Amino acid sequence: TDSFLSVNILGKWGGLGEASPVWDIRKDSIYYFQHSKAYAYKVINKNIIIQFENSSAVLKNIKVNNDTLFFTDDAGIFVKGYRFK
Repeated sequence: TDSFLSVNILGKWGGLGEASPVWDIRKDSIYYFQHSKAYAYKVINKNIIIQFENSSAVLKNIKVNNDTLFFTDDAGIFVKGYRFK
């Protein structure tokens, strides 16, 4: 369900082997460390829609398995992220 996903995606995430996280997914926004900026998002079904200044992005078919985040990005690329603790 959306609420299950909304709780399980919270936290700091990055790619395998990265020294620091890329995102901090919060209750109502995703903070991008690289941009030092947070953007609002919504969870709809198993997708996250992120609202940037001039556009939006969709992370499709999101799954969280323990400390691994799986999704397909706007370009159709399958992405795996890892939780930073």
